[in-house]
Amino acid sequence: GVALVLYLLTENRVQVALCQRFFAIWSCMCTAMMGTVLADYPQERSRGLMVALSGIANGLGAMTCVLLLSRLPLMFADMGYSTLISGRLTYWTATLLCFISAIVVSRGLKGGKPGKSLQRLRLTRLLRDGARVARTNPRVLVAYLESFVARGDLMLISTFFALWASQAGVASGLTLGEATRKAGLFMAIIQGASLIWAPLWGFILDRIDRLTAVAIAMGISGTAYLWAGFSSSPIAASFIPVAVLLGIGEFSGILAGGALIGQEAPEDIRGSTVGLYNMCGSAGVLILAVIGGLLFDYWKPGGPFVVVGVMNLMILLIAVLVRINTGYKSPKGTVSDTP
Repeated sequence: GVALVLYLLTENRVQVALCQRFFAIWSCMCTAMMGTVLADYPQERSRGLMVALSGIANGLGAMTCVLLLSRLPLMFADMGYSTLISGRLTYWTATLLCFISAIVVSRGLKGGKPGKSLQRLRLTRLLRDGARVARTNPRVLVAYLESFVARGDLMLISTFFALWASQAGVASGLTLGEATRKAGLFMAIIQGASLIWAPLWGFILDRIDRLTAVAIAMGISGTAYLWAGFSSSPIAASFIPVAVLLGIGEFSGILAGGALIGQEAPEDIRGSTVGLYNMCGSAGVLILAVIGGLLFDYWKPGGPFVVVGVMNLMILLIAVLVRINTGYKSPKGTVSDTP
């Protein structure tokens, strides 16, 4: 919320860049803490459903930003406000939502670690602890790898799919506005499919080994991204089944990884483990954005999807191998040798 207010006070590009970094830091903290809370609060038997409900709320929030907040400048302009004031009012509205959320969180969540002392540890110690968990627990390592790819999947759809769809629309003779609307329609199909799929996937997550769920999610995502990468046009009617599968795969990966890390993270260093999990996701977004941009420009628009599809299938293979070596683990947290 503070970052959004600071945006309105900037006077040059340097200040805008500093505000962007300030906003990014605290946005990452929100993501890390959301993952930590989702790891702490649910009972193991209903973790998948709670993660799914959180994902639905997240998706609805994103759709609200697209459908409501993005339209606020025009709404304020229709009320007679200037372009500058309309923009400021939009940012102030978003700021108000941030502060309301902060009040709800501060009043609604319990402080401190669950069942542990409030001892503070150094950041380097926390990172070492998170890395040590991955060395001793291969399931956590799979979660870290899955986060790297799954968060990149989100970036791929929000960035390169929208660009590819807009370019394809212009190439087919549509105006830029018409092409953007067509791209938005397919983006809505992807997000709509993920929201419809989320409750069913949450139900499944609470009934199978969470590592098995990661393997299934990576299989769905890998198939969807390869199918999309080799498609001729992302705005053709024949692409609708691909868009649906992209939405299912995207959400499946995020929720399965969140459920797995929530189950496997040790209680006393859960924040460290979840923080490193989210750090892997951030690294995936940065690295895949660069690789995807190069592939988009120098190979073909579907190139980023092909590479990420292959990476998803590689994580699938690793997850299957670890699942075989570690045996079955019930979603309730108990371990057995039953496949």
